[in-house]
Amino acid sequence: MLVEWVKHTLIRCPPALKQAGVLYDLIALESRARRLRRVWQPHHETCRRLIEGWAAQTPGRDCAVVLGSGLLLEIPLDALAQRFRRVVLVDLFHMPSVQRAVRRFPGVELCACDLTGVLDGLADAAESGHLPEPQAVFPEAATADLVISANCLSQLSLRPAVVAWHGGALLPDQIRHWERALVGAHLAALQALPGVVGLICDTARIGTDDRSGAVQERYDLLHGVSLPPWAAEPEQWAWRVAPAPEDHRQISYHHTMTGGLVRR
Repeated sequence: MLVEWVKHTLIRCPPALKQAGVLYDLIALESRARRLRRVWQPHHETCRRLIEGWAAQTPGRDCAVVLGSGLLLEIPLDALAQRFRRVVLVDLFHMPSVQRAVRRFPGVELCACDLTGVLDGLADAAESGHLPEPQAVFPEAATADLVISANCLSQLSLRPAVVAWHGGALLPDQIRHWERALVGAHLAALQALPGVVGLICDTARIGTDDRSGAVQERYDLLHGVSLPPWAAEPEQWAWRVAPAPEDHRQISYHHTMTGGLVRR
């Protein structure tokens, strides 16, 4: 915890993102990914294989855009950089480790952007009992040959929902409805893109008792929103996110994953 606190103090990040907890989440994810590197490896390998396959199927070779590039754990950056003249990595904030990793790729660009279009001014709006309309902001995507939504769909509403709740003037049902709208706007915008579009997302979080094997918890990560029709049969797998005792002494958590092309 001390190391994470020091990182949070030293990393230069926009104050609004720090206040919203974005940097805290990224530091915690970085630490967990290090602890669970071997457990998460099959998930990371599946994501990279899918993305490499989509890149190979893409006719154009000018630009690829990755929405929700995160810590690059699931992104085959070498393969994308070799295939495309430009690779644009889009996320709210790019950690120092990511900034260092891309330096050896002259065609790779970092774009800091709120994919939901709602965080700017959200705290003030929430205090007055209002929620901004989701915008689904996708930089460079309209002209890209390949666009990948990479494990960000279920994450889009997490921090905005916390900020909205702390505003104090909104009911839980209002926020849940808004979270569905955030997910739906992202999916609708993906379907409207002209190029090849790949989607990797987690759809449910399931907690299983290690002793009995019984399912103790199940949570819909997409808030009831249905995924769009696939251009080809998607691949499905389980990601062991938090084996016991990571989050709970005797309950292990996994996410059900889906990955496929939304547009060829």
